[in-house]
Amino acid sequence: MVGFPWIVFLRFFISQLVAFNSLFALIMTFLIRRTVLESTDFWPTFFLFFVASLAVAALTSWRFTLPIRRALRKALRVSSKKYAKLSGDGEDADLFEDEPGEYSELVLALDRIDKKLRKKKDQLLREREENAAFMSSVQEGLISISPEGKLLYFNSQFAALFLTPAVLKAEEGIRLTDAIRVPEIFGSFRKVLESGIMQKVQVRMSTLLDNQPRDFVVSMTPLRKEKTGDTRGVIGVFHDISDLKKVERMRSEFVGNASHELRTPLTSIKGYLETLKEDFHAGRLEQVDQFIGVISRNVNRLIDMVQDLLSLSALEHNPELKLETVNALSLSDHVAKELAVLAAEKNLLIQVSGQVPDFRA
Repeated sequence: MVGFPWIVFLRFFISQLVAFNSLFALIMTFLIRRTVLESTDFWPTFFLFFVASLAVAALTSWRFTLPIRRALRKALRVSSKKYAKLSGDGEDADLFEDEPGEYSELVLALDRIDKKLRKKKDQLLREREENAAFMSSVQEGLISISPEGKLLYFNSQFAALFLTPAVLKAEEGIRLTDAIRVPEIFGSFRKVLESGIMQKVQVRMSTLLDNQPRDFVVSMTPLRKEKTGDTRGVIGVFHDISDLKKVERMRSEFVGNASHELRTPLTSIKGYLETLKEDFHAGRLEQVDQFIGVISRNVNRLIDMVQDLLSLSALEHNPELKLETVNALSLSDHVAKELAVLAAEKNLLIQVSGQVPDFRA
């Protein structure tokens, strides 16, 4: 029977049995010596008394140890998960207010401790669930690393980025080297452990999400012991900046393309102006209107480009597209006319033909 004080019961039972029967034997001996009883009646009478004393000693021992049993079972339920579901057998289902003296006070104190521990346990479980939900909702990968390089904690985002199913099933724990093989991260990790100073490193590495390398800013912060202040681990945050890097590359490409687009009309204007200057000095004024028209169109084109740049800047703050119908053939013909002079200088002829449907842009 779990939680029953058998040692106390047996000691008390044997002590009573010895005391009762020793006292009875002395009384019987005294009566026989005084010739009140015959010596032949000693053993039958002693046997009957012994049997009766067994029942009395067992009953009194059980009654004596019952409060101890209740307190012991209560203590077992409070102290160990193994006995958390230990039943109360009905008699200790209440708070034992009917027990007199110290036993009742002991059980009541244990019951108060049990209630406080259960309340604290529920609070800790609730906080753990809230923290787990919060960590899982964070877009950055989060890890906690021991001084030996083992992962003490990681959120779902980090697992999706770096941990394969085989690694997740490892029984001996997951090491940082099982997930990431980037020297810069290991070096920063060691520096944080040795110096206790936060480190930040920018790396480009492969992940499980796709086959393309991704850019990360990894911040590592030391975890310290409250009493000694020694570093007991490292918290790592993997911030994915791949989209920012992509935007930076797009901006760089856009600047290069914009520079090229601006250079084309400027070159055309310069070429027509030089030709117009030569014709003017030579007295050839037949194509002046045509050249001035081309120069005017290129100036308007520059104005449109600047306006487009301003529109792109506005779109970054208010991304609302204003689409209009574009005729691809007329647009191509317009570009060909703008480049006609430059093409003629290189003995090239640009012709536009075909059928292209209109589109929205």
